[in-house]
Amino acid sequence: SANGSWNDDPYSTALAIRALALVKPELVIAATDIAVSPPAPVVGQAITATATVHNTGLEGAANVVVRLLDNGTAISDQTIAVVGPGGTAQAVFAISAIDPAGEHVLSVIVDPANAIDESNKANNTATSRIWAKAPADLAVLPENLTISPAYPKPGDTITLTAAIANMGESAAGAFSADLYDGDPNSGGVKLGSFTLPGIGGGEWGTGTVTFSFAAEGSRTLYLVVDPQHAVNELITANNSSSKTITVSAAAASFFDLSIPMNGIQLNPTRPHAGDNVTVTLLARNLVLKPPPPIWNSSMAIRAPAVFSCTNPPSP
Repeated sequence: SANGSWNDDPYSTALAIRALALVKPELVIAATDIAVSPPAPVVGQAITATATVHNTGLEGAANVVVRLLDNGTAISDQTIAVVGPGGTAQAVFAISAIDPAGEHVLSVIVDPANAIDESNKANNTATSRIWAKAPADLAVLPENLTISPAYPKPGDTITLTAAIANMGESAAGAFSADLYDGDPNSGGVKLGSFTLPGIGGGEWGTGTVTFSFAAEGSRTLYLVVDPQHAVNELITANNSSSKTITVSAAAASFFDLSIPMNGIQLNPTRPHAGDNVTVTLLARNLVLKPPPPIWNSSMAIRAPAVFSCTNPPSP
């Protein structure tokens, strides 16, 4: 009507004003509206985060700013031209290299400056969590290098077995390892190599190299893992290791006693004061010659063998 009311009726006018107040955008985002690709990235890998914004209101929204944060730090803003009433639109964010390793809380804020008049702002923020895996980490230690026979003679066929660990979270693809007689950085001679198809995160792989020496002497063997750097690793300082062996014609007269990890056993395992305790010693002879008797003749270790001795007499 001419006086600005609705049908000259205050009640109808109030209802109309109330209805018009509801004609505004209602921008909404939830955790399920955030998609990350790849969903389980490796540190340093590029990822894409896509945020789908809904408008459940009765009016369209223009120039909608969407902000992405990673662990509370703003990454970038994207602007959506229009989100129509009842419609959706997407903002796509690119992170060139996810870092560091561990959990990343990705937060999306719609209209962070509150520039758009909405009936509810509580549903303008959502979060999604991803885990950035540490890259592969191939490692070999001296104790992971085994020589057979332990005391070779000239001309013997010698086998080096290497247990290689992947200490990272991510799988390592195919790689090779080279074995040298002497430091490869100081003129060492390559004896051979092996290739592994890959090692999963936190798992082990084993490879062998066979060789021989014609002459006696002390030799330091160097194993270099992934010399071509085919695997993207966290660190490479632990990719090589060495072991010294003695080649001798007198090796047939050697013996080598070893106590394994579980070589000392107690019964009972958790004794109390005053208890009688039985101590069992397990030992292994690593070479093919019987050693001298230990404590008495009945305790000599034949080759190769394991023995146990309970409460032995003093030697």
